[in-house]
This record gives sequence, C-alpha cells and structure tokens, in this order.
Amino acid sequence: MIRATLMVAVLAALAAAPLGAQARVPAVGDRVRITSPAGGRLKGELVAVRRDTLFVRLDPAAGATAVPLSQVDRIEVRRQRTGMEGLGVGLLYGVPIGFSSGYLLGRIAEGSHDRCGDDCGLMTGLGALGGLVAGTVLGTVFGIAMPGGRWVPARRTAATTTGGVALSIAIRL
Repeated sequence: MIRATLMVAVLAALAAAPLGAQARVPAVGDRVRITSPAGGRLKGELVAVRRDTLFVRLDPAAGATAVPLSQVDRIEVRRQRTGMEGLGVGLLYGVPIGFSSGYLLGRIAEGSHDRCGDDCGLMTGLGALGGLVAGTVLGTVFGIAMPGGRWVPARRTAATTTGGVALSIAIRL
C-alpha cells in the first residue's frame, strides 16, 4: 500500500511539473548568458531579436549591445526556482550541515570517554538531534524564502524574421 501511495505521489508531481523543454526558450525580458566561440561571455537582459542579431542590455542604465547570431556559441537562460525546488535545495544543504555540526559540537562538549561515565554518547546524540532539527528548520525557511535560480542551457540554431529565436534543445532519455 505504501509503494502504491508513493508511486501515485511521484506521478502526480511529474504531471504537475512543467516539461524542461518548455522552460528553456528565452523570451524578451529574460536574463541570458551568451557564450561566443572565442570564449567571451555576456550576461544581461534580452531586449530584442531582429533577424540575425540579439540585443542584450548588459547594464540597466546603458543601451543594448548587438550580438550577431554567427558569434553565438551557446545561450543560457536564468530561471527562478519554485518554492518547492528551493525547499529541496534548502533541505539538501541544511540537514547534513545541521546534523554534522550538532554531532561535532556534542562530541566536543562530551569530551573523552574516560570522563563520561554511564552517559557516554548522550551529549553527542543530543547534539546531533538538535543540529538535525535546526538544519531542517533553517533549510526549510531559507529554501522557501530565497529559492534562488539556475542557468538553463538553450542552443541556438536559427533566427526567424518574426522577432524570435528558434532553439534546439538536447534532451537525454
């Protein structure tokens, strides 16, 4: 019964999540990172696309920089994480850091085994438990409050005359 419940939960989460291919198409206003074949990198806001040129605003106070598509090796788009993705990242960092720091602090507080008597390991266990709880709570709070973002690669293949960019996306199955 537990396996069936877990399977339904996983399938529901997969059905509710957007496909990765849908999130990789840059639009005007997105934050992009463009890499040239020579190794140069531009990071800014995509302002416009005209025929074979991308216009990227590097500085909010400055004008747009024209980047010919022939000089573009790779385009990456900055995507914000959702609250649940931020929760996962927060727990991924918070739980092991909290547990290990609580364990170490408990171990230091307990001292050597010669002095502990009948309660050897009590301070270490309590410290690890306290650190685990603190790491879980802090990871949850910070993960949801500040989910952050990630760079999603999108490969450019051709430009269109309608003001957009046609992209191809590599998907591994």
